[in-house]
Amino acid sequence: MADTRWYDVTVPLHGGLARWPGSIGFTREEWTSPDGFVNSTLTLDPHTGTHIDAPRHGLVEGADVASIPLDDLVGLCDVVDLRGVARIEARHLAGLDLAPRVLFRTDNGATWPAASTFSEDYVALAVDAARELAVRGCRLVGIDHLSIQPFGGDPETHHALMRAGAVILEGLDLRDVPAGRYEILCLPLRLAGAEGAPARVLLRTTAGSDA
Repeated sequence: MADTRWYDVTVPLHGGLARWPGSIGFTREEWTSPDGFVNSTLTLDPHTGTHIDAPRHGLVEGADVASIPLDDLVGLCDVVDLRGVARIEARHLAGLDLAPRVLFRTDNGATWPAASTFSEDYVALAVDAARELAVRGCRLVGIDHLSIQPFGGDPETHHALMRAGAVILEGLDLRDVPAGRYEILCLPLRLAGAEGAPARVLLRTTAGSDA
């Protein structure tokens, strides 16, 4: 069996990272204590960079970040390469035998995360695709941009997945990840009561994977 390979698909947080319109984004102010230790003060929108949306983000009574079961965040995951597709629709999922967790690699990688300014033109999921994934029982759905929903689009893209209890994972960097099956380790900060949180996300090749 080939050696295990790890992919870190987390976007490093920094002040120049593109952010959603109206978001405070991320800032870090460094300071030194009187005894010489370097410290930082962070100001952060939890939906900056690589992050999860808990069901509570769209459903007032949905689960918060701290309540999400680890089994939803860790386990088998498929990376589906849909570069060349302008919007992911249910028809693009036809015939795919998907793992309980799925990440979409799209043309967003041509600009994200390298761009420092937000563009409204990015690849996202249509409502029918979100509903199809919910029906299939997907526990985690991710994409390589700041939102799984088109800019100004129907919030049902989010809500369909959230009603099914799925975790939404946004802001991934999948540029170097071949399509295939992996084990995902998605570990958001355990923020009690929060609707979203930054996450460190790793993919590990599985036995028999061609990745």
